[in-house]
Amino acid sequence: METIKKNSFCILCFFVMLTTYWGTTTYSLFHTSGVDSYISILFSFVLSFIPLLIYYLLLNHNSKLNIVGLVNKNFGKLGILINIIFSLFALFLAINALWNLTNFISSQYLYQTPKVVITILFAIASSYIVYKGFETLGNSATIFFIINISLFILTVLSLFSKIELDKLLPTFEFGLNPVLKGTLIHISYNVLPLFFMLIVSKDNIYNNKNLTKSFLKIYLLTFVIFFIIVFFTISILGIDLSKLYLYPEYHILKTINLANFFQRVESILSVQIIFSYIIQIAFYLYYVKTSIKQNLKIKKDYLILIFSVIILILLSNNIFTNNTLAEYYSYHIIPYINYIVLLGIPLIILLVSKLKTN
Repeated sequence: METIKKNSFCILCFFVMLTTYWGTTTYSLFHTSGVDSYISILFSFVLSFIPLLIYYLLLNHNSKLNIVGLVNKNFGKLGILINIIFSLFALFLAINALWNLTNFISSQYLYQTPKVVITILFAIASSYIVYKGFETLGNSATIFFIINISLFILTVLSLFSKIELDKLLPTFEFGLNPVLKGTLIHISYNVLPLFFMLIVSKDNIYNNKNLTKSFLKIYLLTFVIFFIIVFFTISILGIDLSKLYLYPEYHILKTINLANFFQRVESILSVQIIFSYIIQIAFYLYYVKTSIKQNLKIKKDYLILIFSVIILILLSNNIFTNNTLAEYYSYHIIPYINYIVLLGIPLIILLVSKLKTN
């Protein structure tokens, strides 16, 4: 089993939580919670500790086993089926992530380039990182993390003067229900995928003594970024424009123009989005490769990776025929599937594991 540094592990958690935010969570939040979207984030910060507690207990239940080994140990032959479900779902999330990345690049920059070309390019880049090993994935994530945070700080400082607090009113215009629904959607997309981090057993994380403390720092940082993105977007564009744009956080950067010298800042966000999606896709591919290899006892794991990438390329361009269909599934269906697969099943695994141990 491959190992990873504690800091790299936590930074991977950062990308797993953050990446889906661009164009997916923000769209759903603005259409659900409206101007109260930033309040939904505050609620989700607290409620997220419920799934995090489940994942924490699973990680510490048997420090020598990752989630695949833990499921096989406690469920026998049924465990193979459960692990296959998780692998297929991880592959689905990778396909969805690649579709989002391709759609962003195609809509904002490469209008006349066939989408399949963009898809192949980023699929190869992500799979190459996986091929080089989990430590390489962690090191790549660390480098991209430093770049992302630096660019984020730069853009935040440039946007402070454009905030209009009046656009954040009225609060709770439609009651508490939309806020709570937005909270559940936020947790579904940006917290529940942390389950896949359990592909790494605790013993395979270097210097894991203070792992919980390090993770909580990253968790807090991520939610601060969530809050800032939503707060700035609404207070600068207003909720109506925020609902209109598919990537509203991208469009607010177009408003920056410092003395006709510092312009086209939206390209900075493009770098962040591309880096984030590459890491997320690579991580999901790593989960698929490792899970299938361990579950089915396949020695040549590069064959699994090649097969997974082929499926990734073929399906990512056909998973949604248009943006309207993608928005419908992202808003009405996928969040609930996430709760079933990434919260319901892990809770059952935890209960069965505890009962068998006792």
